[in-house]
Amino acid sequence: MTSGFLTTWLSSFERGKSAACGRSIHQISTLVVGRFGLGKYPSQVEAELELRKLVNEAILRIGNNAPA
Repeated sequence: MTSGFLTTWLSSFERGKSAACGRSIHQISTLVVGRFGLGKYPSQVEAELELRKLVNEAILRIGNNAPA
């Protein structure tokens, strides 16, 4: 299995996001793609679920810390 599906998903998700979101998404991508390459996820579905969860949490944190 390759991590191409994660990269494709991330590139479409990253469009239109702030610079802070983009940096977080890139860091999360590096983490999850690395774990996927090491076989930490039993399938692509689990890797994508982890990726979505981490990205959504990061976006919420960034949104909550945005200046009013």
